[in-house]
Amino acid sequence: MVEDPSKNSREFEFDCPMCLGGIIVAEDLAGQEIACPHCDRPVIVPAEPPHMAGRATESDRAYWRAKPSSRAQICGDAGTALTFAIIGLLFCGLAFGWIAIFFAVRAKRKIAEDPQLGGLLMAQIALGLAVADILLHFALMIYLILLRAGMVG
Repeated sequence: MVEDPSKNSREFEFDCPMCLGGIIVAEDLAGQEIACPHCDRPVIVPAEPPHMAGRATESDRAYWRAKPSSRAQICGDAGTALTFAIIGLLFCGLAFGWIAIFFAVRAKRKIAEDPQLGGLLMAQIALGLAVADILLHFALMIYLILLRAGMVG
């Protein structure tokens, strides 16, 4: 807790859940949305500053218990999914898209079960790339079929 004699309100520090940068805010901003000064993303100020322990609701305490640490472990399946999706797009491997979807869905399920695991964005990107990979390959196959039939020039 940082006390500034020139202000009537107290301040506290918490970490941005997106970039993990330290943010110092006035206590009266608790529960409100602000822009992170480090990454400029919207962040909701926690309702329970560290010095107010015991005076918060159960949902506020759940937030603090589930808050990922700066050393959050990334789900391995998310990285695997992203790797397969990128390989599928670069080397025209239709099977890689399906494998990437399998690992991305499995990673999202693991992350949902364990709030300490990170990598949700990575899994979502892998899922999007894998779907794009599959759609691209189907479009290419249709084009080649039409080209062979002489319907396109």
